[in-house]
Amino acid sequence: MCVFKKVIAVTSKPAALNAVEYEILIDMVSDSYYQTSFKSKPISEFWAQLGEDHAILSSKPKLLLLPFGTTYLCETAFSRYTATKTKYRSRLDAENDMRLQLTSVIPDIDKLSSKKQAHCSH
Repeated sequence: MCVFKKVIAVTSKPAALNAVEYEILIDMVSDSYYQTSFKSKPISEFWAQLGEDHAILSSKPKLLLLPFGTTYLCETAFSRYTATKTKYRSRLDAENDMRLQLTSVIPDIDKLSSKKQAHCSH
């Protein structure tokens, strides 16, 4: 469950939030202004309107919503997702795979492999 979609029903601290962000989220959940705003606006508009009042917390969902700013990006992401979910690879949670497939960061394989220690034979 994504905490940013179900902000009104927060019952435990999400792993994606630190203690300060969680306290801000709890304050928002108990504030009737934010409850009304959350119910009456689209989710992207709700998080965008928070702005400077809750800049610490409002930056998190924007990072989740940003990759889907256009239809093309959304369709590309969905195509990659369906390619990942084959009958041989049917894990229920593909979030980590999607992050890897949608990122524009190019890994430095040489640097990563140099940090690994080879196993010595006994």
